[in-house]
Amino acid sequence: MSTYDEWRFCWLPRRSTRLATQNEPRDLAGTVIIKRDHPDLPKALIYYLTKMANSTPGDAIARPERNQYHLLLTSTKVHWHQLTEPFKPADFPPKGKRLFFVFALLGSGAEGTVWKGCDKAGNACAIKVFDKGYTLPEQHQQHQQQPASDSLRMDLAVWNTFGEDRVFSVTLTTVPALIMPVLDQPADWDDQHQQAVRVAIDLYSAKYYPRDMKREHVGFYSVEGEFKAIFFDTQPILLQNQFTQALSRQEILTKLDLQ
Repeated sequence: MSTYDEWRFCWLPRRSTRLATQNEPRDLAGTVIIKRDHPDLPKALIYYLTKMANSTPGDAIARPERNQYHLLLTSTKVHWHQLTEPFKPADFPPKGKRLFFVFALLGSGAEGTVWKGCDKAGNACAIKVFDKGYTLPEQHQQHQQQPASDSLRMDLAVWNTFGEDRVFSVTLTTVPALIMPVLDQPADWDDQHQQAVRVAIDLYSAKYYPRDMKREHVGFYSVEGEFKAIFFDTQPILLQNQFTQALSRQEILTKLDLQ
């Protein structure tokens, strides 16, 4: 918290088992007030920003309850809003939805940040919000079906490669975003996981070569009773011939230790 002239750093003293509503009081710990010209202010800024950046997101709101207040992303802004519908983890937002709640940070990278969330009807999804560097061209502001960046366009193409046509792009907080299924990433893969990965390898390697492939780039989900695997954030290169397709398949098998 800051008035610029005075600074105070605050945190929750312990992880809550559930998210408080907007009007529910919470215990908050904090430092003493630090003046703008105090020599310890730069040290405090570095310490608390580093601590915040290295902290892991909690799972207390992985399944939000009805009537809680959460951040709602619109095409131009973020504000608090009440989730009035029950959260539906098995359902996915239909194309055309433009308002989304976010609950928990799933990850972040060079392109943007991925959140767990849902639409206003409670349909669950993952939301990849691209960094400010990615902007929609003026001609796409009203008709947002066309992605604004090569990266977003490639993400859509990769999802389609795996037979997933429900994924779509929107504008959230003035930047492009991708609405995707929530993926599971277990530490260990059983026979079902490995079989799903091998199917995904055949589909992916027929079109792309991965510049970056690790097990952390593999996610699993079920749709209409079918268990699937998908690759993401692999920095794919579009392939040109069958020879490079064979190289791509072998590279993925090696990187994922599935020889």
